[in-house]
Amino acid sequence: MYSSTLTEVENILSDGRSKDSFARCESASLRLEKFVHIGDNSKKDEIAAVVSRPSQKIPEFLPPKALRFRARLGGRLIVNQAGGVLENAGLCLHPHFNAPYIPGSALKGAARHAAWCAWNDEKDDSRKLMLSREIAEIFGYPTGDKSLDTYLESRGCGEKRSGSVCFMPAYPESTARLVSDIVNCHHPKYYSGDEDFGDAADIESPIPNFFPAVEAGSHFVFALVPVRGGNVERAKAWLVEALTCAGVGAKTAAGYGWFEYDPVAEEAAEKKRRDEIAKRLAEKLAEKIRAEQRAAADARRAARAAMTLEERWLEQNVKSICKGPDILGFTKMTDERKREMVALFQNADMSSIGAQVWKALRLDKKLRNQPVVDAVFKFAKDNKLGRMPQ
Repeated sequence: MYSSTLTEVENILSDGRSKDSFARCESASLRLEKFVHIGDNSKKDEIAAVVSRPSQKIPEFLPPKALRFRARLGGRLIVNQAGGVLENAGLCLHPHFNAPYIPGSALKGAARHAAWCAWNDEKDDSRKLMLSREIAEIFGYPTGDKSLDTYLESRGCGEKRSGSVCFMPAYPESTARLVSDIVNCHHPKYYSGDEDFGDAADIESPIPNFFPAVEAGSHFVFALVPVRGGNVERAKAWLVEALTCAGVGAKTAAGYGWFEYDPVAEEAAEKKRRDEIAKRLAEKLAEKIRAEQRAAADARRAARAAMTLEERWLEQNVKSICKGPDILGFTKMTDERKREMVALFQNADMSSIGAQVWKALRLDKKLRNQPVVDAVFKFAKDNKLGRMPQ
């Protein structure tokens, strides 16, 4: 999709043309994670260049059994902030479509934490044991939490296993807008341990730190895939709890990464989506059937065009031939077609289709046609085609 491959960028940076040519790198992910070019630009300029790159909708490929739902981003989103070249300025961007996404591992971790909180707050022993088993079943064992693992082991539920629900990456339903965000350090010398600044007094100049983020308002699509009959409904409940209450990604305590989920609106939207998919599939199926019918009709027409007159007549009965255009239009036919018809009439085998038609035209009370008979006699005589059967 993009002209700037990793090798091309390396060549750009190595031959001294980086200042003028680095703009050729269209992949925001590549610029942000591998080849951020500061040079004469500030960090603010480079972040602005990254977020201004055009993005496209990421195609959705989900297995039939996947549980899919949407949630609206209520605050700005930051995922993988520490993963870029610039300090605390990373963001998960698709390498080909430039669109942001949330890795499945991050969603699984957030849902598992919500599940752990529910287990930790539960006071009823039977309910607590049931929750612990559900967590181990859905997320796998060991669970990653020592207290929960110890609890499961003490109750004979410490068998190692993989999780039974696959958490797919979450993508924007259409597109999501990226923005350049900022956080200010108002006391840099104080936080650096400068002895002259014993207190964090408001006498220092703030140092702005720019970073990319996903603007609020976008709808993200989340998908859970059952493995070995995993309970995706329970996993969804914990994931929704995590998204709406705790958020996902970085700076969640500052209001980043939280989502809004309306089950009634989501059910209506999902029904509309399924109806649209069913409609498109029905239209495709109908068009496929129509195309097959057109192809079959074309094939029949081509095959009929290649048939001889005798082969055509063999498809019909004597009555339909005598009343059809092959007979009634004899005087308007080409000489070649007239000769072919006369040859069929002159067949001595009375069981042949031509002999039967000729007999019907001459003798049948309902089918006889004296003008056609006379015209055939005249044509055979004028062209010396031999005697016609009497």
